[in-house]
Order: sequence, then C-alpha cells, then structure tokens
Amino acid sequence: MKKFVPTTSVFLLFLAVAACAPATPAVKTEPPTQQVAPGEPYHPLTSQTGIQTIDQVLQAVAGGDSDALHPLIEFIDAVCTHQDGLGGPPKCRQGEVEGTPVEVLAFLSSEGSYLRRQEIDQWTGVEAAGVYAVYDVNEAAVSSEEYFPVGNYVILLVHGENQAATALRIGEIGIVRVDTIGDSSPTNLNAMIEREASVVLLAPKS
Repeated sequence: MKKFVPTTSVFLLFLAVAACAPATPAVKTEPPTQQVAPGEPYHPLTSQTGIQTIDQVLQAVAGGDSDALHPLIEFIDAVCTHQDGLGGPPKCRQGEVEGTPVEVLAFLSSEGSYLRRQEIDQWTGVEAAGVYAVYDVNEAAVSSEEYFPVGNYVILLVHGENQAATALRIGEIGIVRVDTIGDSSPTNLNAMIEREASVVLLAPKS
C-alpha cells in the first residue's frame, strides 16, 4: 500500500469527471478477445482484455457478484483528518484522533467520498448494461490527487441511455477508485479517453 499526504487538488478532478484477500497482480495472459455482439451499442460485460486483473473485475461485474468484486479492491492507506471542506484525506469519525490510519476506497462524482475497508460490504458493486471502453492510463495526461488515485487502467461502464456512466480505475491488484460520470454521451466519454489513454485496450463502438 502507498502512503499519501493531504492535498486539496481533488477540485481539479471534480472538473474533469463531473461526472481481503489480494487479487492476482495485473499480467498479460492472452490476446484480447472482444466478443462484440452485432448491433449492440456497447461491448458485453463478458469481454476480455488479456489482462488478468481487468478481466477478473469484468467477470465479477458481469455476474452481478459483489462478493466476488470485494476482494478485487485495492484499498489505499490514509490518515484521517478533522479539517473541514472538500478534498484531502478521509474525515475522522467520532472518537478518532487526527492522523488515525485508515484503509479506504475512493469514490468520485461531483464530490469525493470514501468507503472504509470494514464497511465494504455496504457497497453492492456496479450494475451495468455494457462496457464502453477499457484503456491504459497515460499518467502524464491526468492530474492525480493523492487520495484519489487515477489507477493504471480504466474500465468505462455504461448503464443505459441518459444514465450516468461509471469508471472503475484499476491499480496493480484491483479497483482503486470508482467514478460516476454524469455526462455519459459518446462525445464526453470519447474526450475522456482521448485525454487520459495511452493505449486503448477495448475501443468504443461509437
């Protein structure tokens, strides 16, 4: 686990996305198989990329199995704070002193939030209609906030017409951040891919 220091640069990310057993490290296993169904606007959730960590996450999402998804979370080490305001490290709970170590999964939409390791059963996972794209993150092109890591890969999931999209950001061994993207139009999602991707592993169909 990485250690991070407090910062308020998460506001940059709000503009960009206004939108425990460790898993096996990401490794190339076989050439990608995209399994595109004719006439469908998105790739099926059963698509494979050949990168084990990504494919495990997709398999859990496709099966609607939150219990299978929970072990695929890469929690970040943080220290809590009593400081008010958006951004920065997780807030301390009642009775916790400033600087108490915590392990969290970050969520980002119009605001940022965290789910602690001991609360992960409260997260029911992601129900999606399909996969819009999967790509390798170009870290040089993305502003990263210490407590909201951008990950190494992104799985862009769609939930249907006029519904928000979800970006699952994948680190070395699992999900490091979950983004809700309010504007799920192809124009916005394609712009996100162009801005962030170094390699597109599963390209949009539109």
